[in-house]
Amino acid sequence: MTDRRPVIALDVDGVLNPAGAPTDLGPGWKIHRIEVPEVDVPRSPFVPGRGDRDISVDVCLNAGLHGAWITKMHAEGADVVWATTWEDAANGYLAPLLGIDPLPVGIRTTPEMRSRMQDSARAWKSRSLPRLFRGRPLAWVDNLADTWGLRAGREEEGDERIPDAHRRNRPAGSSPS
Repeated sequence: MTDRRPVIALDVDGVLNPAGAPTDLGPGWKIHRIEVPEVDVPRSPFVPGRGDRDISVDVCLNAGLHGAWITKMHAEGADVVWATTWEDAANGYLAPLLGIDPLPVGIRTTPEMRSRMQDSARAWKSRSLPRLFRGRPLAWVDNLADTWGLRAGREEEGDERIPDAHRRNRPAGSSPS
């Protein structure tokens, strides 16, 4: 029997870690300085240093908002997975700050990809997610997600069941374009 639980593929930067100062984002937002030693940095073409040095990064998170949201999606039967260039480091460094249990890492770069990677993170995710979660309801929550990306990934995999729905977030006070 095929697993039909929905998959929520969750990005970090631009989604859980939006651009902006905590004072601009509202209550509950806090900046955290994260020191990631080389051994924990993903060896990815999308990460500064590509895993060959320690990195230091500031993230702005809202545990009360996002931690509760992730926990609720999981409790309601969704498989919430990381779809981020943070890969395993998301569990070690971000999950504790969000107050959530570790999540499965939904996508990873491979050694083959690292040696020939010329794509963007968006192209990597849009091809990987439909293949990995073929036949399952899939929501990709990412500031870079778009209809084109999932449609291209779906067509590549021959899976017509992945929907084209997406929503772009706009800064408060901006008008739709």
